[in-house]
Parts: sequence; C-alpha cells; structure tokens
Amino acid sequence: MNRSMLSKGGRAAIVFTTLLLLYHTTIAGPALICWPFDIGDAKSLPFKGPDWRAVQHDYPRGHLVTDTLQLLAHDSPVIVRMETLRRATVYAAKDPHIAAELLNRFKARAGETASKGVNDALAALDFGYLIECYRQARWMMKDPSLLAGLDGYAWIKTAIRRRGNDPQLEFAAAMVSIERSDASGFKAHRDRALAGATEGSLLGRNLLRQAQVLRLNGRSLAEMKSQAGLAGSR
Repeated sequence: MNRSMLSKGGRAAIVFTTLLLLYHTTIAGPALICWPFDIGDAKSLPFKGPDWRAVQHDYPRGHLVTDTLQLLAHDSPVIVRMETLRRATVYAAKDPHIAAELLNRFKARAGETASKGVNDALAALDFGYLIECYRQARWMMKDPSLLAGLDGYAWIKTAIRRRGNDPQLEFAAAMVSIERSDASGFKAHRDRALAGATEGSLLGRNLLRQAQVLRLNGRSLAEMKSQAGLAGSR
C-alpha cells in the first residue's frame, strides 16, 4: 500500500515537474522571437494575432524579401523595424532559400552604406537584428549554418555609434544582449533605454511589455526606473 502510494506520488511529482518546465519554456522563450512588440497601427508584415507565431497562412512567402525590404526602406521607428524583422524570421524559418536571400540582401545593403561612407545606422541595425533573430530561431531554421562568422550584436553597436543617443536603439541592443555572457553590457543598454523613455511613448509601452524579459517588473515606467536605480530620470 505505502509502496503503491509512493509510486503514485512519484508519478504525480514527475508530471507536475514536467508541466512546470513546459510552462516556463512557454513563458520564457527566445526574447526576440517569442515576445512580440507593440507597434500600434504602424505598417508591418501581415500577422493574424498576438501569438508570436500567428502567421497569415495565405501570405505568399515568395514576396517576403521584397516586402520586408520595402517596409524597412524608410525611416520607420526602430521598434517597428524590430517587430517586422521578428515576423520576417518566423515566415522565413521554414524555407532555407528565402531565409538565405533575406539575410544576404540585408547584408548587401549594410555593406553598401559602409563602403559608400553613408552614415546609415538603420541599415546596420536591420542586418544585425536579423542575424540575432535567426540565431534565436535556430531551432526552427532549416540551415543554421547561414550565421557562420556573423555577429549581429556588433552591427547593432555600430548602429548606436553612427546614430548617437537613441533610446530605441539601446532597447534593441538590450533585447539582443540578454543571453550574452557580458551581463554588464545588457544592463547598460537597458538602463539607457529606460532613461530615455517616457510614459505612454512607443518605447515606454514596449519596455513595460517586455519587463519580464528585461528582468524587471512594475506597473509603470517610473517603477521600472526605480528598480534599475534611475528614479531621477525623466
């Protein structure tokens, strides 16, 4: 009887532990892929709903490269670019040819601006952020070797140097650097993004939305700033 009860209890514990692990895996997930950004009414690639993988199944994937490049051809907000590249990665993940073409086109665009001496921070951001989206989606990608020798974080830091003080770029760098070994780099980017954000702004809304990912909590931007030691910031 006792042995049977212990056996049942042991099985129950295993089931509970498994469910708990699945829950945390679902909640955590890769930060750049599983945590969509709030872009309001801004134009981006079509998506059906709030779920991170809610692709529009009748969207012609053959248009993905052209559509993504066109959407990011203009000076749209950094966070809109981040969400567009997140969606593009989800669409491209199942097709290695499209994934490779998309990456190569953004690589060429970033290289062209550098070789021509054009101070185009957004081209560097887009290429770097796409690299890191692909890296975090490698469990979905058919050909993870695409990323050999590429460092997206380095490109995003180049974008920050080119553009100067831009809290949204710091937010992008923070999201990318969460899982890197240099924890101080992540905190510096996060805190600069927080310091430059205002309540209700696009950046402010997304900092609150991503609070758990950014290792903070709070019901307002002011609370998050206080937790980060930035209570005196605007």
